[in-house]
Amino acid sequence: MAQAARAYEYGAERAYREPRRTRPDIRVVPGGRQREQQTSQAPLFIALARGLAVVLVLIAVLGIASISLNSATLRETLTTSELSEQITKARAQGNVLESLKGTLDNSVRIKQMASELGMAPPAYSELVSLEPDVIATNEAGNLSFARSVERAYQTTS
Repeated sequence: MAQAARAYEYGAERAYREPRRTRPDIRVVPGGRQREQQTSQAPLFIALARGLAVVLVLIAVLGIASISLNSATLRETLTTSELSEQITKARAQGNVLESLKGTLDNSVRIKQMASELGMAPPAYSELVSLEPDVIATNEAGNLSFARSVERAYQTTS
C-alpha cells in the first residue's frame, strides 16, 4: 500500500514528457542540372479562357434579360388591347342604354302607353302621413323589445 500512497500523494505533480519526435534526415545536394525555362503561354491561355468564359456568361445574362423584358412587354400589350376592347364595348352599351332610357323616360310615350292599356289619370289625390315607426333594433340589427316600448311611450307622451 505504500506504493499506492506515493502515486496519489496530495500536491504531487507528475512530470509528463512528450516523446521526442525525430526529424527525417534530409540533405540538400547542390546539383548541376539547369532549370528549364518556363514559357508564359499556359498562363496566357488560361487568362484568355477565363475572359472568354466571362464574356459568354455576360452575353447569356443579357440575352435572358432581353427575352424577359420582351415577353413582359408583349404580355402588357395584350392586356392593354383587351382592356381597350372592353372599354369600347362598355361605351357602346352605355350609349345604347342612354338612348333607351331617354325613350322610356319620355312622358308623352308613357301617357300614350297608359291610355292604350286603359289607364286614366287620377281624379284626385290625397296625402297620407304616417306616424313614426316605434319598432327599434339594437346594434346587432336584432329587434329590441325594450327600445320599441320606450319609443312607443315617447310618441304617446
